[in-house]
Amino acid sequence: HEHDYQRSKPLKGTVYVISGAATHLRDGGYRRFTAVSRARHHFLDLWVVDGKVVVQPVGHDRTAFDRAVLPLRAEGRSSLPPERISSGNS
Repeated sequence: HEHDYQRSKPLKGTVYVISGAATHLRDGGYRRFTAVSRARHHFLDLWVVDGKVVVQPVGHDRTAFDRAVLPLRAEGRSSLPPERISSGNS
C-alpha cells in the first residue's frame, strides 16, 4: 500500500481519495485515473456544506496542497460499494 495522498479523476461519477501519510512516505505515482498524487506528510481536512464534500490535504507548513469540491452523492448512483480499480500491478 502507499503512504501518500492521491485523488482520482472521476471514475463512473465517483472520485476516490487516498490519504495515508504516516511513517515513511511512499510515492504512489500516477496512473491513467490519477488526478493528484503527492508523497507528503499531511492530514486530511474534510467538511460537508450545501450537499458537497470539500476535501483538502494540509501539509506540515499548514498550507493546503490540493482542494476538491465533490458532490455528496453522484447523480444516478446507488450507495453500493465501488468496484475494484486495477492498475495491473499488485
